[in-house]
Amino acid sequence: MLRAYTGVVAVILIPGALVASILGLRLRMLSTWAAIPAFSFAAVFLLGETTTRFRVPFGVPAFVVLLAVLVAVLAVVHGRRPARPPKPNLGRRGERIDDALLTLGVAVGTSIWFRGLRHVPLVPPGGDATRHGWFVARILSAHSIDPAKILTSDAGGAHRVANYYPLTLHASAALSTRLVGSDIGRVLVAYIVVFSAVVLPVGMFVLARNLAPARPLVAGFTALVVPLVMLFPYFPVWGGDIPQIVAMAMVPIAVVLLWQAMLTRHLQLGMNRASVVALVPPSLALLSIASLHTSELPLVVGLALALVLEHAWRAHDIRMLRPALSRGIGVGAFATMLFSPTLVSFAGGVSERVASRTLLVANHANWEPRLGAILQLHYGAGTVRQGFLGFLALAGAALWLVFRRPAWVTGWAGVMMLSLFTGASTHRLADPLTFPWYHLESRILPNVAFFVPFFAGLALAYGAVLMARVSTRSWAMLPATLAMVAVLTVFVGVHAVRANSRYVRASFDPSSHVFFNQALVDHTSLDAFRWLRVHARSDTVANEPGVDGSLWMYAEQHVSPLIGVVFGKNSPELNDRLYLTKHLGSLGRDDRADDLARRYRTRWVFFDSRMLPIGRPVMRLADLRANPHLTAVFHEGDAWVFRIDL
Repeated sequence: MLRAYTGVVAVILIPGALVASILGLRLRMLSTWAAIPAFSFAAVFLLGETTTRFRVPFGVPAFVVLLAVLVAVLAVVHGRRPARPPKPNLGRRGERIDDALLTLGVAVGTSIWFRGLRHVPLVPPGGDATRHGWFVARILSAHSIDPAKILTSDAGGAHRVANYYPLTLHASAALSTRLVGSDIGRVLVAYIVVFSAVVLPVGMFVLARNLAPARPLVAGFTALVVPLVMLFPYFPVWGGDIPQIVAMAMVPIAVVLLWQAMLTRHLQLGMNRASVVALVPPSLALLSIASLHTSELPLVVGLALALVLEHAWRAHDIRMLRPALSRGIGVGAFATMLFSPTLVSFAGGVSERVASRTLLVANHANWEPRLGAILQLHYGAGTVRQGFLGFLALAGAALWLVFRRPAWVTGWAGVMMLSLFTGASTHRLADPLTFPWYHLESRILPNVAFFVPFFAGLALAYGAVLMARVSTRSWAMLPATLAMVAVLTVFVGVHAVRANSRYVRASFDPSSHVFFNQALVDHTSLDAFRWLRVHARSDTVANEPGVDGSLWMYAEQHVSPLIGVVFGKNSPELNDRLYLTKHLGSLGRDDRADDLARRYRTRWVFFDSRMLPIGRPVMRLADLRANPHLTAVFHEGDAWVFRIDL
């Protein structure tokens, strides 16, 4: 795993640090480091667009050229930029305690992941994860991020099944994999851990410090609470929603950058260098969100706009809204310009999503119990109720309203209402309002993680300040902070660390029966993939499409499955592949199946009894074993490999 983490850190830090330096951002500031991963993703996306446009191979050589160009630009810019005096480090006690709480929060989150991932297969669970692994493998094989070559139903990349999918995470993961020679599964796990345990707490710390700049300890306690919330970042892991996890970790800093740009009075929308440079950081942040997982884009824009409206209301200056909105439109226009080569594919993907309209499901549950569960941060099997944490968040939200700061409270209420709309309403507005989140409550509810840690951190910080004021000692803040950390540890921390570690373990462990298990790959599957790499070579391997973990054979060992990803309507080519899969038990008696097996050079069959709970398998092990033209050549645990003899 060390190689995987090294590759991830290199890709998400080096390009972004160079971009930040070019823009003149101070590398000594934590806000800059919070933004650097977003800049890196934007740089990788632009590299992918450029290589696709000019038909240049995408890969490590192109990445090295990108770094060389950034270094050259930095050298030119640095030579022309006047030297700036270093920012004084005031070293106030409250800031030092805040930094210590942030460090503790990162340590807690890291320990949760490492405890949970011990002695489990390091392959992301879930049906979605199988497709994400496939996309990374296709990028490595095709040396491109062109959707026509990546979103395919075959390993040869000839049969496209969708117009668009945001592939920046997959492109970054492909670079990380190739840079260090690691496995795709381990690299994707490393992206999950790094963004959940490090990037998210740092981003929330910066966000909290901007929301409450004059209130000590709020940022630190916010960062400390972040790893304790199960709904995010841990809940989406079981379904393999990796781009969602990474993109959501980028939301806090994207909100901060857009909000600051809209309120920057000296920013004038012209073509002068200062205006352009000021537009770049928030534009790159929006670009990174859009190219990672588009669901988070409306949330970022909505939250930034709410904060601007709050600022105008508190300042009793509604006239400031017009220039602020103009600046926001300028940021959006610049981000759109950078995204423009992909707009046609993006529009096609949206059309496909609208046309499918298959994911809107309301369970008609009563609002009252659903609201109670949401306030206790509980959603379905496998998650735990965190009532005390919810109580702290409600107390902090009440305080924030007392301080006349309604924007962030409104954002939290909006997320809860959208969740209720999806889970307990059939109103016609539920469809358009929840479309960005695929009409799924499980995609909307994790967004409470942007509000609960801040409000809980606010309540804890306020409690510590009140305790410190009782004493006249200058050092009273430290014991008061330790007292509130102890309260959090006893009533939330100990149970949350254990529960979240168990949840991670159960998500990754195929033998777990704790909840709706989607862990599809264990050591027996990996052994079967390695066996096939030696024996299958250029042959294709018949597999269950979208049912088991068979797509990982391509991602982990570059073994070509008969069927890759399946989206939308089936083409005649895909129908032929599906027919062969469905009639493997009839080989030798079905002329069409025999001809298809020869056409696709299908000489092997992979079968795994571990399947998605909602999967609809077409293979039956009994039929495969009974067919005299199929010979079992590998069997370990639940994994089987059959040779086709025709």
